[in-house]
Amino acid sequence: MRDRILILLSVVVFIVLLSLGATPFWSLFILLFVLLGYLGLQYPSGVSEWNTDKKESAYLIMTLAVILLIIYLVYTVFTIITFPPVVVLLAWGAGLGLAGLFILSIFYPRGLGVKM
Repeated sequence: MRDRILILLSVVVFIVLLSLGATPFWSLFILLFVLLGYLGLQYPSGVSEWNTDKKESAYLIMTLAVILLIIYLVYTVFTIITFPPVVVLLAWGAGLGLAGLFILSIFYPRGLGVKM
């Protein structure tokens, strides 16, 4: 559960920083600072309290990197290309749908358990 909160916190901080006009470099720098602060508060004794093995830690880092890369690419496309109004509405709808699926995938990694 803590890993999911870490990923969600990272994504929210990255999106907020990009929307406030920070450059991607400074956004990642501030995000790294926030993540290290969170991990420092969560595990004050350091590596001895970290309860995940190396494989799970690498999976967590790669998941976070892919999510941030997708968000950055979507942000870059929206800032470079001028879309017609209908396409903008569809793109925002698709973005919100993907955000909803992302949040569901964090809290329900094995699916909702709905039987069809």
